[in-house]
Amino acid sequence: MNELEALKQLTADEATLLSARQVLVEIMRNFGGPKGFADLITADMGALPCGAPARVQLGMNVLKALQSFGVDNEPDDADDEDLEAILKDLIQQQSDDGDS
Repeated sequence: MNELEALKQLTADEATLLSARQVLVEIMRNFGGPKGFADLITADMGALPCGAPARVQLGMNVLKALQSFGVDNEPDDADDEDLEAILKDLIQQQSDDGDS
């Protein structure tokens, strides 16, 4: 295979998806797998006050990732406002649980 053929292979959609998947696998391995990654996100969420913009953004990013990459989720038309409403409900529930 010459350089041009190799470059074409690397830039093919399938190769890009495979490369992205390989990078994600390595990142998850470095975080200690899905549980380790979830533990880090949970620690970050717990370190922020309820309703803090950074906490809301972190939660929205997690929801977006689940929506985009979750295997047991079908893609739908949820937008940022829908995700923000879901996250606010979850934060309110958590806040209500902490008050009781």
